Amino acid sequence: PLRRQRQMCIRDSERTRLRNTARNQPELLPSFSFVRTRVPFDWRLSGGLDLLAPEEPGRPYAFIAHDHDPHLISPEFQVPALMAGELFLEMRVAPKNYLPPAEQNACLAWQSEAEPEFRPARTVCFPVRADGQAHAYQIKLTRNIHWARSGTATRLRLDPIAFPGRFEILALEFRGL
Repeated sequence: PLRRQRQMCIRDSERTRLRNTARNQPELLPSFSFVRTRVPFDWRLSGGLDLLAPEEPGRPYAFIAHDHDPHLISPEFQVPALMAGELFLEMRVAPKNYLPPAEQNACLAWQSEAEPEFRPARTVCFPVRADGQAHAYQIKLTRNIHWARSGTATRLRLDPIAFPGRFEILALEFRGL
């Protein structure tokens, strides 16, 4: 089983502050777009996950999960772990009245140059709100000792929900220490 670590779901009032902080940082750390543009969508989807392209450019893609293990795997990148202490994720999950404990967390795992596979030890989990509203999550990678020991991270695996349902990812970006 994955080791689950609690992260804070940031209030909507904090979302603006977090975005402004990111705009003031140098563009050294990658961010990923989940909005329809002319560039093809380059994340790999698990077998039980469908991608719905929006009709209008500039709108976010929607994802439909058909099983309890939907995940996305990022394109390859190179981020020195000591440069990035957290990930900012903004996501909207369709309303669900009750989430049993096994379905309450999303998880983020990473690969590195030294260890090119995903492992439970290199995973950070955080509670997800399934209310149909956009929420910002500040995922502190440094809370997992394996992040600092990773050297250079090369790929992410995002498990945004742990149940069948619909969600949108509005933003995903690395933040400095």
